[in-house]
Amino acid sequence: MGGSANPLSFARARTLLARPDAGRWVALVGSVIVAPSLATGLAVDDWLHFARATGRDPFHASRFELFEFVSGRAGDLRILVETGIGPWFTFPGLRLSFLRPLSSALHVLEYGLWPSAPWAMHAVSIALYAALVLLAARLYRRLEGPAPTAPWTAGLAALMYAVAPGHGIPVGWIANRNAVLAAVFGVGAILAHDRWRRDGWRPGPWVAASSLALALASGESAIATVAYLVAHAVALDEAPARRRALALAPYAGVIAAWQLAYRGLGYGATGSGLYLDPLREPVVFASEAGQRLVALIVGSVATPPSDVVSFLSSSGVRAFTALGLVVLAWVGWVLRPLIQRDRAARFFAVGAVLAAVPICATFPSNRLLLFVDLGALGLVARLLTALSDRAPWLPAAASWQRPARALGALLWVVHVAAAPPLLAISACVPRLANALLAHVGRHVASPESLAGRTVVAVNSPSFLLNAYGFMLPRWGRDAAARLGRTLATGSDPVHVHRPDRFTLVIRPELGFLREATTLLVRGPAHPMRVGETVDVGGMTAEVLELNAEGRPAEVRFRFERPLEDPSFYWVGFVGTAFEEIRLPEPGESMVIAGGP
Repeated sequence: MGGSANPLSFARARTLLARPDAGRWVALVGSVIVAPSLATGLAVDDWLHFARATGRDPFHASRFELFEFVSGRAGDLRILVETGIGPWFTFPGLRLSFLRPLSSALHVLEYGLWPSAPWAMHAVSIALYAALVLLAARLYRRLEGPAPTAPWTAGLAALMYAVAPGHGIPVGWIANRNAVLAAVFGVGAILAHDRWRRDGWRPGPWVAASSLALALASGESAIATVAYLVAHAVALDEAPARRRALALAPYAGVIAAWQLAYRGLGYGATGSGLYLDPLREPVVFASEAGQRLVALIVGSVATPPSDVVSFLSSSGVRAFTALGLVVLAWVGWVLRPLIQRDRAARFFAVGAVLAAVPICATFPSNRLLLFVDLGALGLVARLLTALSDRAPWLPAAASWQRPARALGALLWVVHVAAAPPLLAISACVPRLANALLAHVGRHVASPESLAGRTVVAVNSPSFLLNAYGFMLPRWGRDAAARLGRTLATGSDPVHVHRPDRFTLVIRPELGFLREATTLLVRGPAHPMRVGETVDVGGMTAEVLELNAEGRPAEVRFRFERPLEDPSFYWVGFVGTAFEEIRLPEPGESMVIAGGP
C-alpha cells in the first residue's frame, strides 16, 4: 500500500469503531468469518449426541443427558469399554458426566426437527455467536468512558472479541456450542448486574441471577461469570464494602443450588487426567492448575495458543510455563500504568484472571477462552488505543516505552491482523477432523463388509481414532454398532509377539499410556500395576512389565477366539493411515512402524 493509504484506512477504521452501532457490524463480521462451518455436518461427539437424541445409544441414557459420557455406573463403564469407545486401560472408577440440561434440550429439539440438516444446527450456533458478540460490544461500550480511553476503544475490543481464533471451534462444532450458549447468558448476567449497581435498574438482580442460572444450565464454563461479578464489586462498584458483598448474595444462592443439584445427581469428573474436579480431587487440581493457568492467560493475551501444551512432554510443559511467566511479566509491566489509573481496566484484568481459574479443571485450549477473552481483550483494546493515540498519561520513560511499543506491535498482529484467517480455520477444525478420520481409515474395509465384525487396531496414534472413526458414525446410521478395540496407542514402533493362536504380547518402544488423549480415561494419579488384568468381553489384557516412568511397558492380550477367526478385522497404523495387517504365526514376531 502507498504511504498515505495506511493512515487513511486506519482513520476510517477508527471512525467506524467509534460509532455507537459498531457492535452490529462487528457481529456481522464475526458471523461471516465463521460461516464456512455451515458445511461441516456432524463431527466426532456430534455422532454420540445424534445417536442418543434419536434413541440409538447402547447406553440407554436419557436423550436429555447428552453430556453424560461416563456416568460412573459400573454397567455403563463396561459397555463403554466393550463397544470399543473406551480403551481397555480405562480407569474402573472413571466418571465424565456434565450437567447441561439447557444445551441438551436445544440439541434434542434440533435432532428432532431437522435430523438430516446439520447446516441448520450450525446456523443456530452462528446466530448465538452473533448475539454473544453484540452483548460483549454492549458491555465494552458501557465501560468505555470516561477518559483515559479513546472513543474507538469499545469498538476495537468488540472487533477483537468477534475475530478471536479460539472462538471458532465452539461455533463450528455443534457439540461444543454449550460454551457459546453459556457465554451468552453469562455476559447477559454481567450486563444486568452492572445496570443494577451503577444505574439503579431495579430488575437487575433478578435478571442477572436468572441469567446466571440459565448460563450454568448451559455449561459449567458459566461459573466464570462469577469472576466478573466479583471483579465488578472490586473495581467498579462504589458502594460501601458491606453493600458490595451483599449485592453478590443472589449469585451465591444460585451457585449453591447448582452445586447441590450437580453433586446430588452424581455429575462430575473422577479418574481422568484431563478433566479434574477441584472439590473431589483438590490435590491433583492444585498440582496442575498453575501450569494450566499460565498457558490459558498467555493464549488469551498474547501467543502461542494454550493448545500447544497438550503436545509437549513434561519437560516441554515446564519450559513453556517458564517462558509464559516471562511473557506475562512483560505484559504486566506494560499494563501496570493503565490498570493503576483506569477502574474498567482493573475490572477486565481481575475478571480475566479469575475466569481462567475454573478452566484449569480441564486441559488448556483456546476454545475455552470465551469468558477469559471478554476481559483480556477489553484490556488489550485499552492499551492499543492509548498507544496509537499517544495518550498523554502514558509513561514517557524509554524503559516503559520500548517494551510497550514492542508489545503493542505483537498484539496488533495477534489480535487484529492474524486473527480473522485463524478464526476461519478454527471454525472449520471439526470439518478437518472429519477429513482426518476419513484419511486414516481410507484403507479399511467398507462399513457393510465390517458388519458384525470386531475391528482391532493393534496400534493407533490415539484410541479416539478408533472410537470416532469406526464406532460413533456407525451409531448415527445404524442401531447395531459394530465393536472395536485399540491395543496400543502412540506413534512409536510397536513390537508384537504371538506366543500361541489366541495371544498377542505387545511392547511399544516408548511404552503404553504415553499418548496425551489416554489421560482422558486414566489420570496419572491412577497408575496400572504389574499383574493387573482387564477383562473386556472376549479379550483379557494383563500388564506384564512397567517402564521407568511407571507406565505399562509390555501387555499380554488373550482372546477367546483364535486370532484368525473371521469375526476379527485386524488393522495397524502405518505412516498416516490404518491398514489391514496379517498377524504373525504362533511363535513368531513382527514390528509395526507406527506413525510418522
